Amino acid sequence: MSYEIAQQRIAAARRTNSPRLNLSSLNLTELPPEIFELTNLRVLWLSDNQLRSLPPEIGALRQLARLRLNRNQLAALPPKFGALTKLRELWLHDNHLATLPDTFWQLSQLRTLYLGGNQLTELPAAIGQLQELHILGLGDYFWTGKDNYSEKGNRLQSLPTELGQLSNLEELWLGKNQLHSVPVELAQLTKLESLDFCDNQLTSVPKELWQLTSLQFLWLENNQLTSVPERLAHLSKLQWLRFDGNHLKSVPTDLDELTNLRGLGLGDTGLTSAPMGLRRLNRLQFLTLNDNRLTSLPDGLEQLSKLQVLRLNGNQLASIPVELAELYYLRKLAQPKTKLPWPLSFQVSENPLRYPPEIIKGGDDELFVYLRALCGANREWISKMIVVGEGGVGKTSLLRALRGEEFIADETTTHGIEIKQLPLVHPTKDDVTMQLNTWDFGGQEIYHATHQFFLTNRSLYVLAWNARLGYEQGKLNYWLDTIAVRAPQSPVILVATHTDEREADLPLAELQRSYPQIVDLVKISNKNGDGIEHLRQLVTETAAALPLMGEEWPAAWAHVRHAVRDLASKRNHITPQELAALLDQHEVTGTQARVLTKWLHELGEILFFQDETELNDTVILNSQWVTEAISRVLESDDVIRQVGIFTREHMNRLWQEHPQWLREHFLRLMEQFDLSYRILEDRDKSLVIERIPYDPPTYELQWDAHREAAPCREIKMRFALDATMPAGIPTWFIARSHRFSLRTHWRHGALLADDRTNPNHLGLVQAFPHDRYLLKSDGWKLRNQAAALY
Repeated sequence: MSYEIAQQRIAAARRTNSPRLNLSSLNLTELPPEIFELTNLRVLWLSDNQLRSLPPEIGALRQLARLRLNRNQLAALPPKFGALTKLRELWLHDNHLATLPDTFWQLSQLRTLYLGGNQLTELPAAIGQLQELHILGLGDYFWTGKDNYSEKGNRLQSLPTELGQLSNLEELWLGKNQLHSVPVELAQLTKLESLDFCDNQLTSVPKELWQLTSLQFLWLENNQLTSVPERLAHLSKLQWLRFDGNHLKSVPTDLDELTNLRGLGLGDTGLTSAPMGLRRLNRLQFLTLNDNRLTSLPDGLEQLSKLQVLRLNGNQLASIPVELAELYYLRKLAQPKTKLPWPLSFQVSENPLRYPPEIIKGGDDELFVYLRALCGANREWISKMIVVGEGGVGKTSLLRALRGEEFIADETTTHGIEIKQLPLVHPTKDDVTMQLNTWDFGGQEIYHATHQFFLTNRSLYVLAWNARLGYEQGKLNYWLDTIAVRAPQSPVILVATHTDEREADLPLAELQRSYPQIVDLVKISNKNGDGIEHLRQLVTETAAALPLMGEEWPAAWAHVRHAVRDLASKRNHITPQELAALLDQHEVTGTQARVLTKWLHELGEILFFQDETELNDTVILNSQWVTEAISRVLESDDVIRQVGIFTREHMNRLWQEHPQWLREHFLRLMEQFDLSYRILEDRDKSLVIERIPYDPPTYELQWDAHREAAPCREIKMRFALDATMPAGIPTWFIARSHRFSLRTHWRHGALLADDRTNPNHLGLVQAFPHDRYLLKSDGWKLRNQAAALY
């Protein structure tokens, strides 16, 4: 069918005596012979076909001035091709030509010749005969329009000196060959405006090339250059200069004199510092410094007001000047319909940037928006310090001592949470005062469970224990396990109190091996002040290294934080939609909104588990309020009498002033932090862990009586654990097995039965966390062989 279309077009051209014929993209494998009768043809398009050869008759088309044969499969040209002596433009790129006929160089009127994307290994000296050439493409080229685009070169390893005789040459494309050197004779091409040597193997460039004062475009990327001759400034008309992908240790000092530059490529060149004078190149639109070893950027880049493409990715940059995000054209990154010669680009990924990880993971566009938000930002020297430990160890007195307040012998016991501020002078910045929001939790054991809500990551933890009672009494392993689960990236300082009464004895090295978060142990006396100054210094140094300490807060973020604080003075909670509206009001959206929300949570400004589907329906503004609500369950006499069973009736009574959805939220909060487990067969009941006694009830009489009944069989199994038993496993099992419960359970065991009134099968399950094993015993009467539950 394509062949017939070609014949039809040829017939039409004959009838009209047209000088033009387009047979491109017809998948032709041969040319219809009628075409050679069109001896008046001046323009012939044959590109994008499947032609493998040309017949000798091609020489009959002697009037041809423009011929396109690109993107075919030509392996050779017939000798008669040289008869086309009036050719001025010839496209032969992307074929399979390994040689050209000797007659080819008779085409002395050629002004444009594209030969890239072939298999030429050498050029004869006869190329010097093409004196009228303005454009010569022997490699890949992309600056000359879609039809002439090629991504391939040839196999040229050298160039004839006769190229220097092409005195009218304006463009010379030699990219993607195998050239090792450049003949100095090219310096004679005084009209040359574009010179491309990209993707070759050049190790040097003749200094004579700087005599090409008409050059506007010079591509040297992806070679083996280790240096560039000085006097680049002689190329005063240069608009594009690319050295990307070489091995430069430095660039010429006079680079900043090329004030007409619109594009400069210095990516992947091994540079450890960028040229200092870049800010003088005020016409730059395209700048690549990517994949180097830059640790900083030269001053004044923000003065390059015309920049549209800036690539800084793959360096060692810790930060990016926020002013770059305010450049006029780069600001239009958020407007993809902007009409520019190339897509706007701002690339800074693959640097050790000290920005929020969530922002960095969002990619360059997200980071660009964040940098724009940082304009006018302030550093906030705030973070959170959480003081935990058993009751009566002196946590409140410790904080008073750190604040320089007077010791009170009969300090009132803390109930719930007490939040205050601890100002500290930065250890290396005398003009900076850090502020730690200190969280002092009540030490009563019953409240320990609710502390977990507020154990956020990236905070500083102070774990206090009474040296007089010993570290085992202080339950250090319990607290360290809890911190490791809830805040695995947070530092912990161990503080032994009451050391004026007894020396602190603790296996610190062993604990640090098990808990690498431990910074050190400090021994203090709240009473006489011993060790307080040492503790203050350690807290100061550790706090200064916290991830959020000294973080830059965009102005809008700070406004949101103040607005949240204002809301917290009026309300206990808000909805996520209300928080989103507040963020949106201050133009904090997308990833920024998520990061700021996380920061507010980690700093204790809000309690919002945005990534937990069971809990992300409520934003809590008052930590004391939620603690008191949960504590009602833990202190309930009814729940205690029911051996930890918490019913829907209990919930509605204890939280009667709250709407139903908020009661459900509290219950899910307890479940999320393993304070309670829902009983599977009765979803209206939960097992409250803190109200299950540690001491086992008297189950032995029932167990022994069952075991001694005849006939009875018993099986015992012991399960050894390689690691510490995860917290909550025994109680989780008790809740999941509640349908077999005899309400004979304790914190680490339970007695279960197949029938509560007339049991045939009893099961005794016991956990021994410190010894790292479980013990399971089964006893059943042989009323039938299928009586066993397990």
